[in-house]
Amino acid sequence: KKQPRKKKVIPTIKKQALSTEALPSLQDCCIAVIAEYIDEVENFGDIADDSLEKLAKIISRNRKINDMTAKLFMQPFRKQLSLFDCTNMSDHAFYMISQFCPRLQYLQLIYCGQITDKSLKAYQERLHDLKSLELSGPFLVTKEAWISFFETVGARLESFEVRHTARFVKECMEALATHCPNLKRLKFGHLSHFHSDWIPLIAKLQHLDTLELAWTSNENTMHTEDIVHLLSKVGPNLKDLSIKGGHDLTDDMLSQGILKHCRQIKRLNLEQCDQLTSPAMVEFLDQWQAKGLTHLDISRCTKFDDTVLQAVLRHSGHSLEYLNLHSLIELTAAPLELIAGNDAELGPCLSLTHLDCGFVRSMDDYVLMKLIRHCTSLRDIQVWGCHMLT
Repeated sequence: KKQPRKKKVIPTIKKQALSTEALPSLQDCCIAVIAEYIDEVENFGDIADDSLEKLAKIISRNRKINDMTAKLFMQPFRKQLSLFDCTNMSDHAFYMISQFCPRLQYLQLIYCGQITDKSLKAYQERLHDLKSLELSGPFLVTKEAWISFFETVGARLESFEVRHTARFVKECMEALATHCPNLKRLKFGHLSHFHSDWIPLIAKLQHLDTLELAWTSNENTMHTEDIVHLLSKVGPNLKDLSIKGGHDLTDDMLSQGILKHCRQIKRLNLEQCDQLTSPAMVEFLDQWQAKGLTHLDISRCTKFDDTVLQAVLRHSGHSLEYLNLHSLIELTAAPLELIAGNDAELGPCLSLTHLDCGFVRSMDDYVLMKLIRHCTSLRDIQVWGCHMLT
């Protein structure tokens, strides 16, 4: 009788918490050990917020944050709590945050799909110092709970971010605009009911310095005239503007909106605003009075060509720390080399630490080596999909 073939066993690859290419600090070694044996840890003791955040990120990568391990991050003296993958946490665990961390000012919960009205109500009633709330995936929280939260927290709320929910509707936005006038930071992403009629409500928030509107549904796309109106109201104070997935936004957003009203911006994200054209972007950058961007994301703006990158370097080459050029398929090698300087008009981007050139097909060995050699601060360069690299 023919023997059945043995099933091929594919070895699993365990990600290392620490890089093997650089000598880690003693602190990072301790964090890695704690993360590996998190199920056996009873108490973190006195650990700094930055170390706690590193630990939370490592544990989240391994999907080990649950009702038991989450309690390790809950201490009565904590003012900041960030949990980056709450998939395995029950609503009871979310509720316990309000019991164990009464002094919280900043709360960030990612993939918090099991959080309910009960927990949000506990936050508004027990977290009297709460200034900032970020929730991703709170799809069980109802409209009534959101409205009640904004009514209670009121003017002390300075930062609010919500993503991935179909229950945050216009009435919630109305309550936010009415009861939280001191909001400085607002980020919306993947909200099913986001509509252009929300824009006048957002425009009431005169203290905003950070604004993100991202990935609206196909039926409720952002319109140019609405964004221009919004920027005319809140633009003068903005330092961080992010508009992602604005498929219907035209060049007027640049010339009539950002150029005219936004002169303090340091971080600009226009990811996949794919109707913007190269001539308009070049004219915008050459005329814009807001000098010295530190972060710029123009990924997937597929109409942008070499002239745009040249204008970017003329405008902010000296100050850029983060630059995302992902999927700019029209770019050639020449402007990529300019990032490293040309010894004449443009010097190298000495402040640049992060560069994403994924699927920029003109990236080759010569350009990459020149960037590494001359951009001395560069720590991270993404070149996924660059098939000319060897």
